[in-house]
Amino acid sequence: SAAAASPSIKRLLEPGVVENRAVFTNALNALKEMDSSHVFLHPVTDKIAPGYSALIPRPMDLSEIGHRISEGGYDVYPQLFMSDVLLMCCNALVYNPIGHGIPVLAMALGKQALALIESNLREWNRANEYIAPSRMRDEVYLQRCRAIITQLQMVDQHRLFWFPVNTSQFPAYRNAVKFPMDLETLGQGLEHGKYPVLGMLLLDLLLIAFNCCCFHPAGNPAHAAAIELVRAAYSQFPREENPNRGESPVQRGA
Repeated sequence: SAAAASPSIKRLLEPGVVENRAVFTNALNALKEMDSSHVFLHPVTDKIAPGYSALIPRPMDLSEIGHRISEGGYDVYPQLFMSDVLLMCCNALVYNPIGHGIPVLAMALGKQALALIESNLREWNRANEYIAPSRMRDEVYLQRCRAIITQLQMVDQHRLFWFPVNTSQFPAYRNAVKFPMDLETLGQGLEHGKYPVLGMLLLDLLLIAFNCCCFHPAGNPAHAAAIELVRAAYSQFPREENPNRGESPVQRGA
């Protein structure tokens, strides 16, 4: 039948896909409501934000996330929804100066998204443990991912992000950060098949920095180091073109 021949239709019939799309849509609508000035609704252009395209190789905005939901972009690997949300937020942290209002909003949006899909994200991660994609036996792909992690370790000369945060030293961290991540844990996840696509590796890389920025306020050296880690991570990933989907006159940080 035509339905059987269409991968996109087949995905819609698979258990969990419809439910996941509802989770994505509800979270997206909540983020749009928080972004009442539409700062993150549309793509950023160099006209709005001079030099933006040179600094931000993988632009993201709420409209693009909505488009990817409707096109099934998160059906196979639902974690990519959170990857794109954090990408949008971290782009704002990288481009805008500390103390600007847009990074504050970006942090709030990222925290809200993580809170809204916390239980779902944990479920998706558990389900991923039972998947052994053929790509994870692709040594070329694995070597590329290992090289990314090694490069970020070299950037992090003070080893702030190499290992799990010591919760004895920072007891409030456990309650403040729901998805802790570090470069050592990232490397272990890679070897156990956690990252079948680069977007999932990027999610955990961004989590390292986002968690740090959530816990350490702007102006703290660790906060600044986290933003530099994001810059370094961006240099390791291929540049994505940002199609002309319109723009918002007030947006400069998504």
